[in-house]
Amino acid sequence: MNNDESHTASHNTMNKQEFTTALDTYGSDLGSWPSVLAAQANALLVTDSEARQLLAQQESVEQLLEQMPQPVFPGLQNRVLQQPLPAKSQSWAEQLVDWLIPEQGFSMQWWRPLSAACLPMLVGIVMSNYFTFGVDVADQGFQAWDDELVMLSLTDTSEAATLP
Repeated sequence: MNNDESHTASHNTMNKQEFTTALDTYGSDLGSWPSVLAAQANALLVTDSEARQLLAQQESVEQLLEQMPQPVFPGLQNRVLQQPLPAKSQSWAEQLVDWLIPEQGFSMQWWRPLSAACLPMLVGIVMSNYFTFGVDVADQGFQAWDDELVMLSLTDTSEAATLP
């Protein structure tokens, strides 16, 4: 018998531990068990008296549980249905809109929309301090833009000056 056949043969039989676990999981009615497990359990019950005792104990426990009165909780359904729902979590966009336009007390919080409107201007100021946008202020050829503009204004750009 090779390894695959012994592995398959071990899956066709059930030991007491597997039987106990299946008994706890599926109950004493072997008809409610998965068919493969039920067949293995029936094979075990034929040969093992301890498994038959475990099955009898499980059946008696289940019968005792069925005889117990079920507790009655008057008004439980109404209490559960009338509980307040947990607070809804908001996305960051919803939180931003609620901050800008609050539902209550808008007259006291008029500064929020104004401060939000000023944000693009602040971003522009910060960007102008950190970026040159193509203007090279370190170029020593021109000390100032005013000098360049003066030189351009004095340059004769008429057609007569450019013709030979």
